[in-house]
Amino acid sequence: MSAEARMRKWLWMMGITQVLLIAVLATLWSSMPAAVPAADSDPAPICFNRVPGSDKPCLTSFTRLATAPGEVAGRRIIITGYLAMRYGIPTLYANQQDYENDIAVNALAIEGDHPTLEQLVQQFPYQYVVMEGVFRENEQNLAWLGRLTPPFKVSKPITPLRQTHEDVLVPVEFMK
Repeated sequence: MSAEARMRKWLWMMGITQVLLIAVLATLWSSMPAAVPAADSDPAPICFNRVPGSDKPCLTSFTRLATAPGEVAGRRIIITGYLAMRYGIPTLYANQQDYENDIAVNALAIEGDHPTLEQLVQQFPYQYVVMEGVFRENEQNLAWLGRLTPPFKVSKPITPLRQTHEDVLVPVEFMK
């Protein structure tokens, strides 16, 4: 067989191989589940207490609240954040780093009468708190995610367990 004939045979085999490979990949691709959820599937609920129509306060997070603030507008929410002052306004930030970098678009402005706000800031200055209040959307397109209005309940969050390196290290004999 000549070199030219071998070359044609090799190219023909490569062509058949590519066609077969494409057919197999197309079959596999069509059987894969969709990466995007179907339109009729429900997104993660804003509230962690998933009882529809419940009058309990909505336990939520800044991330969930930012996805659909209108769903909890006018409802009582419970949220954990970093309480600090921003230009004379008590503000609940998602975390201390957001406060330190003045990222107010992820924060909630705290509204209320002067004595209530003063007591709040004096009792929980620049620390993490669990706050319950009525969530109001940001209708005026101000710099924050929304507003938290009275009546308030405020407490310190549960302090996480701090482990030392001795508590975490695995003895070498268990790794053999």
